[in-house]
Amino acid sequence: MHAVLITFASAVELPALEAPFTEYARALGDVPGLVSKTWLVDDSTLGGFHLFESAAAAEAYLEGPLLASVRANPAFSHFAVTHYGVVEPLSAMTNGLGAPLVDAAGSDR
Repeated sequence: MHAVLITFASAVELPALEAPFTEYARALGDVPGLVSKTWLVDDSTLGGFHLFESAAAAEAYLEGPLLASVRANPAFSHFAVTHYGVVEPLSAMTNGLGAPLVDAAGSDR
């Protein structure tokens, strides 16, 4: 497993982003190797804690079109991406390895 924390500043308040972020969340269900995403907010800072099956899956997502669409949005700036290894035995004890994602059709992957 591999974890990635992505944060960015938003010039748009979270309530106005509900519809596009809901669409984005559905699209995440089709990202190969993505185990889970926890959405984060702190005032104008938004982001997510992502858990991937591997570092290669994380890199594919980071270089892919979904995240590129977020980075291209002029309302978002100051992106930070931090990679972490995962201590799997301890994480499994605390249910920290995530539940299976639901794909865009609403089915478990």
